[in-house]
Amino acid sequence: MGTITFKEHVKYTLSHPRYGSQVIEEPEGWNNDDKEIDRNVDYHGIFPKFSNSLKFVGTGRDYLKMIYELYGPNTSVRLVKESTNPESDLFERAYDGFLDMSTYEEEDNKIGIKFNSGGLEQILKAREGDPFEVERETTVDGKPMEPLRIDKVALDGRKIFLKTVYEVKAPDNYGVMFIESNSGATRHQTVGVPLKLVDKSHEEAQDISINTNGTRDNGTVGNMFFLYSEVARTLKIKFSLTFRVSVVNQAHLDYAYFLCGFTRYYGPDLIAGDRTSLFEAHENEIRNTLLGTFHTVTFNQTVNIGVGDSLALEFLELADFRLDAHAEMRIGIDSMVGTLSIEEDSFYEPSTSKFVLAHELLDRYTEIMTNQKGNFYSQYFGRRDLGYPADGPGAWLGLAHGFWVRGFDKLPIGTDEEPNPYKSLTTSFKDAISSFGATHNVGLGIEKIGFKERIVVEDLKYFYNRNVTIKLPFQVKKVKRSVATKYFYSSIEIGYEKGGQYEEAMGLDEYNGKSVFTTVLTRLKQSYIKISKFRADSFGKEFARRKPKYRYATTDTQYDEDVFEMDLKPGAFGIFQERKWRDDFSQAPTGTYDPESATNLRLSPFNMLLKHGWMIMAGFTKELTEYISYASSTGNSKLKTKLIAGNEYAENGKIRNNELERARFIGEYVEFEHLVDFKIMQQVDGFTEINGRKIYNVYGLVEYINDNNETERGYLMNLKPNDNKWKVLKFNR
Repeated sequence: MGTITFKEHVKYTLSHPRYGSQVIEEPEGWNNDDKEIDRNVDYHGIFPKFSNSLKFVGTGRDYLKMIYELYGPNTSVRLVKESTNPESDLFERAYDGFLDMSTYEEEDNKIGIKFNSGGLEQILKAREGDPFEVERETTVDGKPMEPLRIDKVALDGRKIFLKTVYEVKAPDNYGVMFIESNSGATRHQTVGVPLKLVDKSHEEAQDISINTNGTRDNGTVGNMFFLYSEVARTLKIKFSLTFRVSVVNQAHLDYAYFLCGFTRYYGPDLIAGDRTSLFEAHENEIRNTLLGTFHTVTFNQTVNIGVGDSLALEFLELADFRLDAHAEMRIGIDSMVGTLSIEEDSFYEPSTSKFVLAHELLDRYTEIMTNQKGNFYSQYFGRRDLGYPADGPGAWLGLAHGFWVRGFDKLPIGTDEEPNPYKSLTTSFKDAISSFGATHNVGLGIEKIGFKERIVVEDLKYFYNRNVTIKLPFQVKKVKRSVATKYFYSSIEIGYEKGGQYEEAMGLDEYNGKSVFTTVLTRLKQSYIKISKFRADSFGKEFARRKPKYRYATTDTQYDEDVFEMDLKPGAFGIFQERKWRDDFSQAPTGTYDPESATNLRLSPFNMLLKHGWMIMAGFTKELTEYISYASSTGNSKLKTKLIAGNEYAENGKIRNNELERARFIGEYVEFEHLVDFKIMQQVDGFTEINGRKIYNVYGLVEYINDNNETERGYLMNLKPNDNKWKVLKFNR
């Protein structure tokens, strides 16, 4: 297609995925490209940047005109510049980018188009914040995708200490009972003590309505402080109640009694079962001594109840009436004061949940955004079964949302009569990367292998490799040194947006919330913020799990659409297991309820801080004996853990700076000038094999001869090749 044209040992080629390639004349404006290689401040990867307006003539004009007419402004055209190697005289790629066809203009027989640095980078910027359902079956452009791999995890369950507390509160601290007969029958009535919830941990707990009346043999819903137990339970119930009998009217009785009692009722019909009498008064006592007197009753016992059982604290009156038209008995109780508590070492039967592994999630989202498979790579989250050389440190990180934890599924499809409330796990690529950046300290880059681009997510150390990969041959000039204030922190905020705060009463035992730490720095007010959008709280997941679909098919919970990270390990028969303390710690954790069922311990805020230690230390290389100290937390800060081959740390403790991993750089920028020629750009654009893996050279160290004629090293932060200007972050030797 057309004639190959050479100009000053430079070749330009346009290519389109459907239309093919075309070598063209040099576009006008090429030398004004302002190319820049820059480290992304959020992802830490290196992103080449250049943008200029080019004008195409001849074969280039004809090619682009045809592409525009065939495919419109939303298509992608790559422009590659190749230069001859001075030593071999062979063409080698100098750099390439993409034409923004939405800027297409035609004037004076020339076509003008804006030229940008990257295809994947543009897509990432445009779509990284868009939320997508992970189970969708097509890309954003409607291209079909293979079914998502979804695994299953066994959820053994987190034991939770539940405590529900009630109080009798004025003005609703009275009760009235009235029975009568004109046939000489025996009548009876109950009324519940008017308890109001102060803290609620049990779903079955409820306020007691005033003057809702039952009988001796059958209760009423409004009298039950614990209604229809979902499961069999062992409850420790403790209460103290003081009351006064304020009214006693009685007429034409043969026999009567009055009592205050604790009663268990059975089944949906609330049939009275065991009744413990705490205070009793019989006929003569009722008539002669009960009126106007104060009485106190207490209860402190362990009570076993079955499925469907209910509990009441109530007053009961009974009278055997004479045959008289005015036979009656009325008793009023007022001035009630008291509290009641229910404590339970609760446990819910194990279950299983669907989940997706982190690699599959990121790979899926990359394919959704880019419309192409195979554009994602991560040895950190990768696994042998995917073709990686080893299972990475994050290979078994799982993600589930509340609907999966509760056992919901997208099938069967709902109908108008029976809608399916299920919603797929939904998040954005940006939220996933920022969350994994917080919990695992990973970063992101875009790498080119030949003409193919891919998104790379790795441990942040990958982007700050300690090997020298770029060597500058001459002494640098115009050296400028400045404080990299970005890396000096007066405080650290780390953890999770959600966790540790629940409607349920015992949320304070959850350790995976958000924590704040302070440093020795006082001259700058700047915080190192690593907060996950995803959750890792075992209590939140457990509260969701205790609302399974088979029991609560039409009930919503606050956790349904939240995404939970789970620290997992492979298990038998393809069912994964949650990691417990014995998998990663040298001793049982303390400061948390039932450490044997505790999960996600490696994802606690303090253990996250340890992963980020080498980054945090960049600003404290001169304060090695100072401390990072706990300030506050939304979760349980009393947890203490001791990783294998590590020290024991408390979430509310402190750590000496020199106990953190050594910083890879110090907070000092060095800017200088040095020639950027073909050979140096070969280094900048090249790769070096390190430990069996090709590492992009810009992620290693730049070695240069400084203004004092000394060898110095630093991490590339910015390079402007046309101006020979370099900016590095000084290496911590």
